[in-house]
Amino acid sequence: GFLARVELRPPVISWISARDTQTEFMNLLMLIAATFDKIGHEIYILQHPEIGELREGFVAGTVGSITMPHKRNPEIAEHLGTLARLIRHQVSCLAESLVHDHERDGRSWKVEWGVIAPICVMAGALLHLSTIMCAGLEVDSARMLANLEATQGHVLSEGVMMALAAHVGKQTAHDRVYAAAIAAAQAGRPLRAALLEQPEITRHLSADQIDTLLDYRRQLGMCPQLVDRVLAAAEELRRTDQAYGSVDTSVP
Repeated sequence: GFLARVELRPPVISWISARDTQTEFMNLLMLIAATFDKIGHEIYILQHPEIGELREGFVAGTVGSITMPHKRNPEIAEHLGTLARLIRHQVSCLAESLVHDHERDGRSWKVEWGVIAPICVMAGALLHLSTIMCAGLEVDSARMLANLEATQGHVLSEGVMMALAAHVGKQTAHDRVYAAAIAAAQAGRPLRAALLEQPEITRHLSADQIDTLLDYRRQLGMCPQLVDRVLAAAEELRRTDQAYGSVDTSVP
């Protein structure tokens, strides 16, 4: 039947009696939309001129603003935000259909007529735009480094605190690095200079150790491992889906 042709599992009970399947699928689309909206929102923020770390791909002739010719707006990211909001709103309406009188309440299942198709269309458009946005993304690594250096090392205070904690305990380490960081920030000085002036800190951490802890390239934490873990999980899911697709799903 139809479900076999599109490689979907047949329902175990009539969809008239249980509306969970429709709502579950729409909620899945909502979560997918929210994920790409989150990515788009990050690009939207990081494309601000004062940050300038990421930019949507630019096509010559594209108008960023009808009033300010210089602007280069994150148009796709904005579209993703709009679509994701509409999808979330429509899905919340669909959730109301889960409760209905007996096994067939027209007030509930007729809601599906008005929201399922639009949700699917908007989700499809969102995925298409997300592909374009991610494929053309421009990354300004030099600006990223400049923004990090503008913090004068303050953004890396946690690593210093954790290293010091191994010697004096977490709370004491936090208090000492906090005091140094606040004093440096108020004076507009680099964190490194303030740390080296604190005997309670240099007694346990040498200048070389502090330099290492304030080296941006060495402070990636678990990020590489987490990325590898997500990619491995996605690959495993892809293989599982391919294996399932080879199974006969036809309805007897």
